[in-house]
Amino acid sequence: LCFGLLEKKDITLASVWFTITVFIKLFTLALAPLALMYRQRLRIIAAISLWTIVFVLIPALVAGPEGLLAQYKSWFQILKTDRESSVGVSFHGMLSSFGLEADKAVLLGLATTALFAPLFKWRMFAEFGFRSRYFVFCLLWMVLMNHKAESPTYIIVMTGIVYYAYLEGFSRAATVFLVASLLLTSLGVSDIVPRQIRNDLLEPYRIKALVPSVVMLFLWIDLMIFQRRPSVPQQLPGVL
Repeated sequence: LCFGLLEKKDITLASVWFTITVFIKLFTLALAPLALMYRQRLRIIAAISLWTIVFVLIPALVAGPEGLLAQYKSWFQILKTDRESSVGVSFHGMLSSFGLEADKAVLLGLATTALFAPLFKWRMFAEFGFRSRYFVFCLLWMVLMNHKAESPTYIIVMTGIVYYAYLEGFSRAATVFLVASLLLTSLGVSDIVPRQIRNDLLEPYRIKALVPSVVMLFLWIDLMIFQRRPSVPQQLPGVL
C-alpha cells in the first residue's frame, strides 16, 4: 500500500501505512530508502516523522507518560539482548547452519551498504522499473537480514518474488525463481513434504532462505547494472 500510494503521489496515506508497518515489524525500516527515489522526498520524510511522533505517543493515553517510558526502556533492552542469541530463518541463520559463521555486526554492515548502494544510481530514479525492483529488493532484505526472521514473515518475501516475476513478464529466470520459491520456501515447510525431510534437512539448514537469498543477490546485481528499458507494466495497475 505504501509503495502503491507513493506511485500515486498520495504522500499522507503512504506515510501512514509506512509508519504502521514499522510499529508492527521494526525491520520494515528497510523500506525507508525507497522514499528518497521520489521528488517529494522532503514531504515524505516530514510526514513520516510527524506520524512517528503520533504513534510513539498514542499509547500514553492508556499507559500514562511514565508507563509508556518504562515500556520503551524494556523494549530497547529486549532488542539489545535478543540480537546475540538468535539468527532466525535468515540469511545469517542459513550460513550458520552450514558452519559458515559470520560476525553479525559485519554482516549487517555489509548488508546495509548493499541496501543503500542502488541509491547512488540516482539517474535511474525516474524509471518505474528501477523503483519497483528496488521495492522488491527491500522486501526480501527486510526478512532475510532480520536476526529474528520467522517462517510466517516469508509471506513478505513471497509477495516480493511474485511481483518481481510479474515485472519481468514471467521470463525464464523469473519463473524459475518463482517456482523454486513456491517449492522450497513456501511448500517446503508444509505437510506436503515428509516430516523426516523437513526435520532432518529443510528446517535445520534453513533451506527456506536459500532461493530468496539468491533472488536478492540477483536483484542487487540487476539494480547496480540497471539501464533504461521497457517495464512490465509501465506503471502500477489502476486498481491501486
